[in-house]
Amino acid sequence: MTLAPTRDLQSMQQQAADCLAGYAEANLLNHAGLDALIAHLRAYPDSGEPMALPDWDQAGSELQIAGRGDPLPPSLLGQIATDKHEELNDLICSCVEVGIADLYGATTDVPDQMLARALAILQRNTSQQT
Repeated sequence: MTLAPTRDLQSMQQQAADCLAGYAEANLLNHAGLDALIAHLRAYPDSGEPMALPDWDQAGSELQIAGRGDPLPPSLLGQIATDKHEELNDLICSCVEVGIADLYGATTDVPDQMLARALAILQRNTSQQT
């Protein structure tokens, strides 16, 4: 019997939060709701704390910017070019999905796909500045 390697979703979620923070910095975004989401993503519970995961998930769903398909606040969208609104929303949703896709026991490749998507968006935005 061969065991599949264990993924570290906490580390992946940290990377996703770093992508979102890097994008915000690259695009000069300054918004308390975005800061709260980044802090929430960075607080992803350790895998040894399974009872903390539902609480973390619930807390995330209550944020001003939850990354779960809700419209982004106009006060955030007003800080970025209109042609980047969809990209920002995609990045936020991708970063959130890293942590919640397999939250309740599934093991899929969705967290990997979403992290790759977030990294690609960040790469496009940071390479444009060099």
